[in-house]
Amino acid sequence: METRLDQLVTFLSQTDLARKLDPEEIRVLVPYLEVRHSKEGSCIIREGASGDAWYVVMDGEVSVTKNLVHGPPHTLSHLGVGECFGELALIDGSPRLASIHAVTDVDLVRLPSASFNRLVDENPGLAVKLVLALGSVVAQRQRELTYILTDLMEVDEPEAEPDPDTLAAMLRSSLP
Repeated sequence: METRLDQLVTFLSQTDLARKLDPEEIRVLVPYLEVRHSKEGSCIIREGASGDAWYVVMDGEVSVTKNLVHGPPHTLSHLGVGECFGELALIDGSPRLASIHAVTDVDLVRLPSASFNRLVDENPGLAVKLVLALGSVVAQRQRELTYILTDLMEVDEPEAEPDPDTLAAMLRSSLP
């Protein structure tokens, strides 16, 4: 029977995020991590709350929602096994840009900011590899957002101007 450490190493080694880490580096990373369980329908992160951790979905599904000025919250995406959220907060500690809710019962791997800071001090080489992996996630999301904005700004008639307030509202609602 696999130990919890072995289960986490196996799981993380199969995620896109850890593909730049070898199994021994993942073993070094695991003691810095926590495993959390959230029940279906529970709020994992509330928009505007202090950013204090990064998460990877180990089992289940979560939804990413953004509050809108007018109207109900907007669902931006659903994240499943191996996908992550909270990377910006881990890097800069900024308030959460969206809320995360458990669509199903969900198990999450969590790296708290304090543990990440300890990792930086104790194993800077591994921390750099992790930051580069998180940077890849941020870059991919930025590319997707740029594509969405470019598509929104393209108009059929050259003299037509896009409404800046509408574009700004759509941008705010598209941020993870």
